[in-house]
Amino acid sequence: MAARTCHGAPGVLTSPMPTTCAKLVLFVTDIFGHTPEAQALARQLGGSVRIVSPYGSDRPRFASEMEAYAAFSAASSVEVFATVVAGELARARYDLAVGFSAGASALWLALGMTMWRALDKASAPPAQSVLYYGSRIRQHAELRPAGNAHLIFAEREASFNPAELVATLHAGGVNAEVLPGTAHGFMNRLSPGWDEAACAAEVARLRGLLCTGGTGA
Repeated sequence: MAARTCHGAPGVLTSPMPTTCAKLVLFVTDIFGHTPEAQALARQLGGSVRIVSPYGSDRPRFASEMEAYAAFSAASSVEVFATVVAGELARARYDLAVGFSAGASALWLALGMTMWRALDKASAPPAQSVLYYGSRIRQHAELRPAGNAHLIFAEREASFNPAELVATLHAGGVNAEVLPGTAHGFMNRLSPGWDEAACAAEVARLRGLLCTGGTGA
């Protein structure tokens, strides 16, 4: 696959994407929210994408990651964001749910909620979920996500050791990995950890999941 340039409701983008894979995708943003970069990244995945942001329908623009973090802390929390994500998951049967940073942590909590035991098949969890560098997952590592979830951590994190967390998750039967050479935020052009090559490779992986239904492991 040719290399792609990566850029990046709830804020929502629900529109057909240029692909032969007619799949439904839930895209859960990081603390930057529904930015043009996030929307551009979502468009590269294929399928019909719904974007969920911690800022609802607002689309703020932040000058730095620190400013975005302050806004997220004032407007929401991972736990509150998780309830929004869980509500969205209950609305449709997604083929793929993908979350980034705070969005990945919120998705992890949502997938771990006991509500799935009471839902009928039409409201089942996503067929597949991919969670990128959700640092708060370490505080809820005992959860077991509904559906087929794959966790991808950056190699470099300021607040914890990703390799140790992955080992803990593996011990509990969770599919997780550390992506060598990467830093937190490698999928977001607005993040200091942005890595174009890693992002392009992950876009290819996600598109492959949508088109083949594989595990991506």
